[in-house]
Amino acid sequence: MANDTFIPETPREQDEMLGRQLGSFRLARRLGSGGMGSVYLARHVVIGSQVALKVLHPTLGCDQKMLERFYDEARAVNMIGHENILRIHDLCREGDLHYLVMEYLDGQPLSRMPMPMEAADAAPVLMQLCDALGAAHARGVVHRDVKPENIMLLQRSGQPPFVKLLDFGVAKLLESATHQTMAGFIVGTPSYMAPEQFRAEQVDGRTDLYALGVISYRLATGKLPFRQKDPAELMRAVLDLPPVSPAALRPGLDPRWSEITVRALAKRPEDRYPDAKSFRADLQSLLAEPPPQPRRVTPVPAPPPRSARPSLRVDVAGAGGVRPCTTEGLELSVDGVFLAAAGFAPPLFSPLRITIHGPAGGVLPLDCEVVRPVSAQQAAAWTMSEGAGVQFIRRTAEQRRALEALLRGEPVPLETRRDAGEGDSPVNARGNTPVNARGNTPANARANTPANASGNTPPNTSSNVLAILGARASRAGADPYVLLDVALDASASAVRNRACELRRALRYFQAPGAAKEQCAEADALMDRIVRAAQTLADPVRRAELDAPQGNVAGVERAMADGLSEAEMDQLHRTFQKNYPRKANRAALEAAAGCAHEMQRELEAAAAAYERALRQDPLDRTLFQALSRLRRRKAERYMAAGQAGRG
Repeated sequence: MANDTFIPETPREQDEMLGRQLGSFRLARRLGSGGMGSVYLARHVVIGSQVALKVLHPTLGCDQKMLERFYDEARAVNMIGHENILRIHDLCREGDLHYLVMEYLDGQPLSRMPMPMEAADAAPVLMQLCDALGAAHARGVVHRDVKPENIMLLQRSGQPPFVKLLDFGVAKLLESATHQTMAGFIVGTPSYMAPEQFRAEQVDGRTDLYALGVISYRLATGKLPFRQKDPAELMRAVLDLPPVSPAALRPGLDPRWSEITVRALAKRPEDRYPDAKSFRADLQSLLAEPPPQPRRVTPVPAPPPRSARPSLRVDVAGAGGVRPCTTEGLELSVDGVFLAAAGFAPPLFSPLRITIHGPAGGVLPLDCEVVRPVSAQQAAAWTMSEGAGVQFIRRTAEQRRALEALLRGEPVPLETRRDAGEGDSPVNARGNTPVNARGNTPANARANTPANASGNTPPNTSSNVLAILGARASRAGADPYVLLDVALDASASAVRNRACELRRALRYFQAPGAAKEQCAEADALMDRIVRAAQTLADPVRRAELDAPQGNVAGVERAMADGLSEAEMDQLHRTFQKNYPRKANRAALEAAAGCAHEMQRELEAAAAAYERALRQDPLDRTLFQALSRLRRRKAERYMAAGQAGRG
């Protein structure tokens, strides 16, 4: 995120723009610089008046989108016209240079003020910011980058500092939709961004009020509510974790200020202040002396406790970097369980294999995915157990019945009492087989299936063929990849060829004189093979099948085999409706990728986009983002190679 602040400073290097005259003004000193351009102190060559000139970088002058964004800053500020917002006098062009003529501010940015502050000093500053933002929102303008570096304090004798809000360069006019913002692109400074900005969702005035809540938190405590350095971790904290109350960090803080700040930091916009005016009214109460006494509230009797379910012994198999261990299962439901254990906090979305020991007998192995890791620090803050909440995935009908029996306190049914190592394989596998070895058959060894045979299968191998195909079909379920024993990225022609091989192998059992039972079994297998091949050879049906399974390679193959953009977009809309959790997780990972990309951390960004695609393989923008990153990485390597040869 570019930051163009107007902070007086001594230039550290020679600037060729210094001494140059633009219009009636001569550039005297550089005040600051950012991603879009530099700001200079300039003096009128005749009357000597001082102004600030914001000069767009010449390299950006030919970028129409950046030029529109530069011009829109002047339009937005002119539209608002409030005393607490930096005034822009003129918009000019000279040759290839575009610049704004603005009022010169001789003051200090809020970021340089000592923190924490007392409520009596902070409230007037926050109230003036509410006035500025309220005026902007009334005109349909959302700032989107409110932070201390964009707030200037001008000292006035015997009065509180006068506030000026700067840099409307990324402001958004509500009525102009998203003509300047690419889909999925995050705009803002991460530490001050609201959850909806991380999700690249629609923003409104409450987005700015969240940022003002972050500033209020920092003025009250001297700290940010979320201080994670890694962009992806910061994003997850903003989206999922409640901030520690300012009153808990600073004993003696006015509890009203703490409550006001926490309300402004609500995750959902509808839970925050509805507008800047109501925010300001509560801040005004901080100046009342003494603080009002809390109202006497008649205590409401607590509801009787629910019958507590007994804790369960749950063994966790080593997977996803997690060591095998034994945990305590709490709050079991048909959808998941909380695994409580000291030092056990696997990463979010980690795949796990667990075995639940029923108190009345029997064991139940299940595949699951971490949906809520709780560290020791979080457990202490939330007064709960350390561990991880997990969601069950790929449950069979027998496993579901066993879970219901456990919830009733009954023994685990006999058919589910198997070792933890059996059953379904890890997250990217289907049909009890590894990803690259369908049906426990090596990828390049068809287990005695006559791949190159023509005509009928020789009698001495026919019984093996029928037994192998029958066993594979029973394991495959509805998975055509397992039944056909093809790779996840197999082309349509490879699928058809494989189906022909298997059909030739089965014709022996359909010949006259074949055993009736074998003929019926061969007919059923033949029908399933034909349907499986039709599914994988059709791009639309294949993408529809592969998306919920996270098979990115299969969707890419469907695109290569003719899946159109319109068909993919239609499938994507249906997918988001049917699998909202996967879509939400993809959005989280995509936002993390954007954050890493903004920090030029290309490897981390690519990994985040790949994780997003595994959740939502039908999102074309994710493929485009990943393709863009791969080009940037290739260009970087080429440039490094050329530099080495030079």
